[in-house]
Amino acid sequence: MPQIPVGVVNLSNTRGSTNFRLRYDGAYRETSTNDLINHYPLKNGKLHPNPVLFLEQKTTNDVPRSTDFSAWTANNLSVQNNQLNNPEKLQNADVLVSNNVAGTHSVSIVSATTLGSGPAVVSCFVHCGDREHVRLEIVRGATTYFQFFNIKTNVLGDKQGVDSAGIIDYPDGWKRVFMIITTTGTVSTTFKLLVADGNTIGDESFTGNNNADIWAWGYQYERNARVKPSSFIATNATAGDRARDLCQFAGPVSLFNSQEGIFYIDVTWSKMSENPASIGLCDGTQNNGIFFARQTAAADTINSFVKVGGANVSFKAINTFNVGNRLRLAIAWQKDQFIHVVNGQQVHFDATGATFTIQQLNRVVFSNGNNANVFDGFVHEIRVYNPTHLSTGNLQAFLRTITRK
Repeated sequence: MPQIPVGVVNLSNTRGSTNFRLRYDGAYRETSTNDLINHYPLKNGKLHPNPVLFLEQKTTNDVPRSTDFSAWTANNLSVQNNQLNNPEKLQNADVLVSNNVAGTHSVSIVSATTLGSGPAVVSCFVHCGDREHVRLEIVRGATTYFQFFNIKTNVLGDKQGVDSAGIIDYPDGWKRVFMIITTTGTVSTTFKLLVADGNTIGDESFTGNNNADIWAWGYQYERNARVKPSSFIATNATAGDRARDLCQFAGPVSLFNSQEGIFYIDVTWSKMSENPASIGLCDGTQNNGIFFARQTAAADTINSFVKVGGANVSFKAINTFNVGNRLRLAIAWQKDQFIHVVNGQQVHFDATGATFTIQQLNRVVFSNGNNANVFDGFVHEIRVYNPTHLSTGNLQAFLRTITRK
């Protein structure tokens, strides 16, 4: 069956550049090219065969000097700056060395401005040295939030004021520890990282031995309702922003057969997605196209629909799959017939609506067509097929095959 090679994606509003992030081996990598075909990331020194386009929403890192712990206030420890490779394999990770004194051993820095209330995700990249425990801590006025972590065994320890927490594995022994908190008031905020001798309250105080205890890099504080941290944002003297990732593949109108075709996506919606987070094949508007849109996290629903002239001519709310999992979805349209398939299962069929006019569809968008409801998550693959005069049975069988895990 003819397949359109949707491979090169143009990105805009991505932190002022055309960067995108590739995810593999549990890590994020960045590249300055927007060519998905010619730029594959390295894996074990060889070209990795399966790059993944990783798109995110706008967010801010409120931590100043987020990669330079030598600029933070050190308490009973010294910071050896730019000693080791960070998770991005650049030599700018710091080593925290506890002094030979009894007490707490930490680095801390105060926010450049007062920060408002609400949910926040706090995270930092750490690596075992001579010790394997850290305590992530936030102080806001008279309120302290903290979480202990064993970064060797990935075990969470004691906590205070923390809604949830976790440890994300990265290559080369790096871990990203994070905690989610809910804050009140608008106050100055102190960001802290403590070396610990265990995973319980009290283990933050010990006698150091002038050894390289913990490697550290990339502290982040995001005021967002998220379930885990987003990709890291480096900062200098003040907070740093990342614009939302907005991209599309715009082809000539002659590239797509608007009157019959198949739109296939292999994606993982982020749990942090704005609602509804959409992907579509359309005419550059939200009025004409084939769309998949994630609804609220509570509903755990994907709307699979076709719009012609601003009206839904075929619609199916899909709530039988976990939206946080990888999904393979497809819609076929042929004359007045529409078939919706998810992970090898046909979930809807109708033959009641009109299809598109000749050369009407002209682009793949990671939004609702009007640069709103932007997709947030991982894009493994997108295909557009131009079937010609397949029987309904053959078309259904083909859809089940391409969407099957």
